[in-house]
Formats: sequence, structure tokens, C-alpha cells
Amino acid sequence: MTESHAKFKNNAMLCNLCGSEQFSHLFDETPMPMYTFSVARCETCGLISTQPLPDDEFLVKLYSSESYRVNTVSGTYCLDEHISSVDFAFVLRRLRSLVNGTKLLDIGCGAGTFVSATLQAGWDSYGIEPSLYASKIAGANLRDRIYAGFLHSVEFAEASFDAITLWYVLEHVPNPTNILSHSYTLLRDGGLLFIAVPNAHYIFLRRKLAQIKTGVPGTVHAHEHLYQYTSKTLKSFLRKTGFEFISEHSASPYMVSGPMLNIAKRFGKLAVSTLFMTTGINLGGILMFGRKNVSDHRGLPHRPH
Repeated sequence: MTESHAKFKNNAMLCNLCGSEQFSHLFDETPMPMYTFSVARCETCGLISTQPLPDDEFLVKLYSSESYRVNTVSGTYCLDEHISSVDFAFVLRRLRSLVNGTKLLDIGCGAGTFVSATLQAGWDSYGIEPSLYASKIAGANLRDRIYAGFLHSVEFAEASFDAITLWYVLEHVPNPTNILSHSYTLLRDGGLLFIAVPNAHYIFLRRKLAQIKTGVPGTVHAHEHLYQYTSKTLKSFLRKTGFEFISEHSASPYMVSGPMLNIAKRFGKLAVSTLFMTTGINLGGILMFGRKNVSDHRGLPHRPH
């Protein structure tokens, strides 16, 4: 057993999805100088995670204003308003068709791009963002619509939102079960949850293709993407925290922004969506909708599956 593997075995934490302590070590990577992280798969439920998780001190430094742009892919994602905007219209249409009411909370709102889009579409929207750097940008444009801090630090009333969105957030949080459980309490009966996460199948394929091309495996960003989700494990998290699965869709390919690239992304979105609908193979990011699972859904729109 190598030294890094032995360290992993001694420090691995319980699986956040199923509570197992049995993991298979997949590989190590060094996405930042002087920091090496192990990536492992739970032998019971299949959840892929960084083991052990980075401590709070590391994560605070990682998302600080000095590090946010340089050391995180989310810094690029959150500060570029065009990267996910290709999917905004689709998600908004789905939200409208699936939920009554318009009060929405965007958790991990970054620079507030989706909050702005929903406000323009007539929603009563708010955002919360733990990065002070990003939240200042959002707050400058949206003022009292943006809360700076972590979800547990803001006292929202229970059952006060009709919809909650998590755009590429759940892969970053150390305890996704807590975030989803908290979201459940904040939603009204029949309220809708939307989640967007990178797709582990695509991320690992891209890692292998990079190794074939350059001899060096591509990064999975294990220092900030603490979990690598598949459709199966994400659905399991929904069930665990009380949500009813509604539907899954493919996200647009990740690219930096620009008018021509956004056109390319639309074609890419069409390609991966067609592949998913015809074969069930999802090579794009995962877009998933769930509903607060209550016994009485009278008065709610029809829920397509």
C-alpha cells in the first residue's frame, strides 16, 4: 500500500449518502501546489467523493477573494454570466410548469445571474452566497435580494419558498445531506427543488481522454468538487432527504462564454439531450427536479415524469 493510499485509508470519513465506511481508492490528484487529494468510491452506494474532505480552514482560503478566480473553476463559472445562461430559459419554463407560486431561493447564487433572470421573468427571487467576493458583486446589483453567508447562517422561515435552485453547488458542499434537508424545510408543501451538478460519467471520460492525448489525466477538481455525482447517487440523495424525483435532463456543455461559443453550446445541448432521450446515456451535466414529498398534492399542476 502506498503512503498516500495508507493515509487515505486512515482518514476516510463515513459516506454522506449511506453512512458506509468502506471505500475503494480510485486515484490521487494535485490540483493545487502542495495539496494532494484522494478520490474514492463508496463500496455500498457508489457515491464518489474526496477523502478525506478538506477542512474548513482550507475551504475558507480557497473561496477567499485572493483565491476564488485563480484556484477554483467555480470562480470562472459564477462570474461569467453566459456559461449557464443557455439553460436558464429551459429551467424557468420547467419551474413555471411544475410549481404554484413565485417565491424562489437560489442557493450559492454566485454573482446573482440566475436571480436577475428570475426577477426579470416575474419571480419573487432571493439568493444566498457564501463567497464574500461573489456576494458583493451580486449585492451591488440586487441589494436586499442577496444574503452573504452559508445557508445555516441565515434565518429563513420554514416553508417560505415555492422553489429552491442549486446551480452547480451540491458538488462543493462538505455535507450535501444537510443542504438538501435544510432545503426541504424551507420549501412549502409541494415546493420544487432544482439541482444542477457535473456528471461524473462525463468528468471521468474527459479525464481519460486527456490522459490519452497528453499522458496526464485531466483533473476532477477534487479540492473543490468534493463529490462527483451520477444520476443514480443524486436520485438517492433526493429520496434520502424526502424529495420525490420528478425528471432529469442534460445540461449544456461547459465552455467559456462568447457569442460564437454560445451558439456551439446550443448545438452541443441539442446533441447531448437527443442522446439522453434516445438511449438514456447522459454525457452532459445533470439537471434534476424534485418535489417536497407530501401526501396531499391537490391544487398543484400535473407532474409529468
